[in-house]
Amino acid sequence: MLGFKKIIVTALLLFLFFTTTTIAFDEYWYGIYLQNSLIGWAKTLFSENNKSIKIETESRMKIKAMDVSIDISTTNYTTIATKDFKPESYYYKLKGGIQNTEIKGKREKDKFKLIIDNGYKILEKTYNIDELTLPAVADYLISKEKLHPDWKKELNVFSPELMDKLNIKMSVTGERELIHNKEKIECYIIETLIGNIRMLSFTGKKDNICYRIDQAAGISLVLKHKEEILARFKDEKEVEIDLMKSFCVPVNTQLQRGTDKIRLKIRGISDYHGLEIAGLFQDVMIDKDTLFVTICRRIETESRLDKNLYLKDDYDKIIKDKALAITKKCDTNKERVKALYDWIDKNISKKVTFSIPDPLQVLKTGQGDCNEISVLFTAFCRSCNISCRTVVGLVGMDDGFYYHAWNEVLTEDGWQSVDAALSQFPADALHLRIVSAEAKDLLKMAGAVCDYKIEVIE
Repeated sequence: MLGFKKIIVTALLLFLFFTTTTIAFDEYWYGIYLQNSLIGWAKTLFSENNKSIKIETESRMKIKAMDVSIDISTTNYTTIATKDFKPESYYYKLKGGIQNTEIKGKREKDKFKLIIDNGYKILEKTYNIDELTLPAVADYLISKEKLHPDWKKELNVFSPELMDKLNIKMSVTGERELIHNKEKIECYIIETLIGNIRMLSFTGKKDNICYRIDQAAGISLVLKHKEEILARFKDEKEVEIDLMKSFCVPVNTQLQRGTDKIRLKIRGISDYHGLEIAGLFQDVMIDKDTLFVTICRRIETESRLDKNLYLKDDYDKIIKDKALAITKKCDTNKERVKALYDWIDKNISKKVTFSIPDPLQVLKTGQGDCNEISVLFTAFCRSCNISCRTVVGLVGMDDGFYYHAWNEVLTEDGWQSVDAALSQFPADALHLRIVSAEAKDLLKMAGAVCDYKIEVIE
């Protein structure tokens, strides 16, 4: 049930680059709060000469996920050419959990080349310079515009956490007066949408400085004095509020593991299109703004899914060799799937992890949570030419539904749901799929789930 922590923190880290909408060539410090409890800080520093603009950002957070504390830090340096505002160089480092990610970028004529090192393998990505907007570049471009009540902006921004480009929409939606250092500040309210993640920033009408950012589930960034933030953060011995429990969707009854069938009444889904709630194992009826979802633990012999879409096999040779070794005595795909599941259940330690999931990383470290485990299971299956995908949604446990990732796999019998992280083969009916686990698809559900209302009706 831990997969979503990466998405929420990803959105938060990405939004740190939008904490100022003016270039004052000075330092700005922000406290990061979860339900009014300080969990971290972020700073932005601008400097300029005749040829380039340099933007430095740094952040540090202490988060707790299912009672496990993790320190996360990021460092970023971006250089922009003054003449055309195109990126010249880029450096990014993420430290957290078991994985450290380092990204280096450099302009090469009309291209921008990124080298991504996650500690287990090195990836290279090349973009046309006109098609790539780095977070800090977006920040600078927005700062050059004059805000007004009808202001709007749409950008495709590279996310180093997801290693992909994300569509970001920003618009002024209103005005509000804030109190900052005992002074009244007239602000524009700027709504930012990253997928379905909605954030509100409060930017001064006179100085274009962002004074506050509010995100889902009580996450906020507030402009503060450096000394105040560092003193308070140093004194925080332990983060008391659990990030994952903050995003729990409560229900009206106790949930029992092993349930074969359940019927749910769901409200608060503002945009049903683009989600995968209807489909394998899940039957849906829609009544205005309410979904009635019946989930069954069953094998699906008929599906509209194209099995060939889930056979992509570009994994490291180490992954392939391991999968083939595990299944060498198996005669059918049904036997292979069970053998792969059993090996993961026995050999991968289930621990809270903050990382960009990579099957080779999981195999080498021998640990991970639902994100990492489901990614490894998908890689194993596809290495054996078995259609498999990772899906993300909510899993019911005790008194609520939590974010989670698991698998859907095809054998001779049909499609079935498998959850190696919770040791369920097949997975029970308390698994509510919302999207597939592509990074951009995850953002479709990320911000909206806080608004879900779920009632068990059968």
